[in-house]
Amino acid sequence: MPFSLPRNVGERATAFGMVMVLGPIILIGGLFAFSYFVYSNVIAYVVTVVAFLLIITGMEKLLVSRISHKLATLEYQG
Repeated sequence: MPFSLPRNVGERATAFGMVMVLGPIILIGGLFAFSYFVYSNVIAYVVTVVAFLLIITGMEKLLVSRISHKLATLEYQG
């Protein structure tokens, strides 16, 4: 059973530490790359914003589809 055993102390300490150390490094590096390549050119900025909007719209449609499918399986059939 998935939740039948309690967690051990320090079971995920290494993974948590790696996220806390590498996460900001990756995010700051991405921010520097983004600002260097995107903010330096108006066309690149517009293309990036449009791409982000398309990605967000697509992910939202997938999320709505997934949730409605999950809810349809949970409805009481009587």
